[in-house]
Amino acid sequence: MEFGGAEVGVRVRKLVNDIRACNRCLSECVARYLSVINNLNLEKPYIEVGAYEKFLPERVKHLFIAEPFSFRWRSSFYDESVDDYLRHLLLNEYLVDFKLRNVNDFKEKGMFLTNVAKCRLYMPDIDERERRNIVRCMAYMCREFLFRELEIIAERGLEGIVVFGNLALESLRTRYKNLPRTSLRIGIYEIEIAGKKVKTLVMPHPASHQFKKYYIEMYVILRDFLMKGRLPESIVD
Repeated sequence: MEFGGAEVGVRVRKLVNDIRACNRCLSECVARYLSVINNLNLEKPYIEVGAYEKFLPERVKHLFIAEPFSFRWRSSFYDESVDDYLRHLLLNEYLVDFKLRNVNDFKEKGMFLTNVAKCRLYMPDIDERERRNIVRCMAYMCREFLFRELEIIAERGLEGIVVFGNLALESLRTRYKNLPRTSLRIGIYEIEIAGKKVKTLVMPHPASHQFKKYYIEMYVILRDFLMKGRLPESIVD
């Protein structure tokens, strides 16, 4: 079965070009919370590494949606030249059953990971309160990019979505009101993308305290959703 096709490829290129050209987060988020924005530049990790062109599978079985990029480290999931904590956790711990050595293996399994904010402001010394405000604003500003991305990926045979963390969940809830308000309400929900109903697992971010505290339970929940499309029987019961 053929998924996507030439039209979807055109839409991917348009999405990439629009993300590359966008600077709204600098003018509408950074300027709102920082008094000095001279010499600040928005980095676009997925655009810089060519994530959509190199790592978006022709057939996407599972999409992972993560929170915005860190302001403190210049790392991203698909840039293997730099250590990335989320990549380490997924490939070496939580998805160990899939025997993933690198992001190419991740692609070969029909998996793709995206972030709700498409830009990053590299400021290691930023005040935590300012960082939180800017990150939440950036995620909100980028939501239309995220929804376009969802529609493109849904046409590639999407079977399931995994939402990691509250900020990722907040972005999705601006359109999908049936999703819970907190990622602590772990469960499988259903959202409709371009006329297609897609199972969506909501859970805490893998680097969060909640995820690590219940490591085994989270590991089993994620594994069973990806392999069986459901929660473990022990959780359901």
